[in-house]
Amino acid sequence: MKNLNELPEILEVSDLMEFFGLSRAGTYRLVRKKGFPAFKLLGRYTIQKRSLIKWLERQEREAEMRGLILYIIYLVKI
Repeated sequence: MKNLNELPEILEVSDLMEFFGLSRAGTYRLVRKKGFPAFKLLGRYTIQKRSLIKWLERQEREAEMRGLILYIIYLVKI
């Protein structure tokens, strides 16, 4: 698996498959997901590396917030 620094500036589905360790079908589900920074260029999905990094950072922040909210709910219940 490559790390982010080894990825090209413009990624294709095959790059995402290798990076995330996903199947082809799983990768296509990801790139079609609302909010994922992919666009079609000449009929092929393309992703800018900097957009992928921003998306990953946003996913991490949102996961942290969900965890914090669940923790607060837990504290309120005890």
